[in-house]
Order: sequence, then structure tokens, then C-alpha cells
Amino acid sequence: MGRLTTLMLSALASLAAMAQADCDEGAMQCGRQLIDDEGYTQADLIAILNNTQQPYDNDHIFESIFYCDSSNNGNGWVYYEWCGGQDSCVAGGDGDDAGCAAAVARVDGR
Repeated sequence: MGRLTTLMLSALASLAAMAQADCDEGAMQCGRQLIDDEGYTQADLIAILNNTQQPYDNDHIFESIFYCDSSNNGNGWVYYEWCGGQDSCVAGGDGDDAGCAAAVARVDGR
């Protein structure tokens, strides 16, 4: 029984890691799109992350605002709406600037 439980936990951990990788890659693609097509800089994106925890700012000055989820312990899972958001990557919770900034910092590694 213990061995079966260990195998099941291992399988769940693998699935979680794959889901995180998908979210991270999607976030990086979104960030690249904002940088390449919309004229944002990496510093712009980090500033947005540090100044809002909402998907959109009140005046819609930015068409895309990254929203990061602290329920994933700051692992950089990013919710993004304008770039075709993946709600399934986010379980809800307060924003996590550190996790967001870490994800966006990887965006410009082209």
C-alpha cells in the first residue's frame, strides 16, 4: 500500500510540474508578444507587476496586466487575459510580485 501511495504521489508531482511548465511557457510567449508587438520593455512589465494585483488597471491604460498567484508559492504561474489567458493555471489568491517578476525576467531571454 505504501509503495502504491508513493507511485501515485510521484505521478501527481510529475503532472504538476508539466502544468507549471506549460503556464511558464505561455507567460513567456505573452511577454514576448508584448515586448515585440506592443513596444513594452521588460522593465515596463515588471513595473506593471509591482504596481497592480488586478487583471486590468482601472483606466485600461495597459491592455494586458499580468496577475500572479501566491497560492503556488511564488513559482511564477501567471494569469494573462489579453494574450489569450489560461484561467486553469490560476487557483486564485493574492498576487505574488516575486513570483511574477521571476517569470517576466525570463521573458526577454531570446
